[in-house]
Amino acid sequence: MDRFYSKVRVNKRPHPILGTPCHEWTACKQKEGYGRIMMKGQKVALAHRVIWELKKGPIPTGKFILHKCDNPACVNLDHLFCGTKADNNQDAWDKGRQPGNRLNGENLPWSKLKEKQVKVILRKLSKYKRGMVKELAKKYNVNPATITQIKKGRNWTHLRKERAYLR
Repeated sequence: MDRFYSKVRVNKRPHPILGTPCHEWTACKQKEGYGRIMMKGQKVALAHRVIWELKKGPIPTGKFILHKCDNPACVNLDHLFCGTKADNNQDAWDKGRQPGNRLNGENLPWSKLKEKQVKVILRKLSKYKRGMVKELAKKYNVNPATITQIKKGRNWTHLRKERAYLR
């Protein structure tokens, strides 16, 4: 447990919906952002699954450990739940992360940015300079990861025309 928690940082701000902060995995991560940990020097495991098994026991066959907070690096047990692939798809739909779902951008209850602000951010990112992500995050009072997600096209995806600036 000491080894596990030595690789975790508790965010200062609580999650806007859940009310408690994410516990961020700070060590090795997959490209999708999920924490990875070496188990007994042989097997690589996903950190959020490891903490679930350490605290709650084995994960039933065919089940997944899902994030209420939508933060793949989070290992806060209060932000995790056990569910099926269908549960994961429904959760994504409910949160506006599925194609065809009109719940997006500033219509999301946890969105801190307005569409107009994101359009400005995208234009500024088209002239990207080192340090710009942190600068924009500070200006708009959001986490730098939010700006990075906009830059990579992982959120505000409905702004296709504005995203053309980044090409």
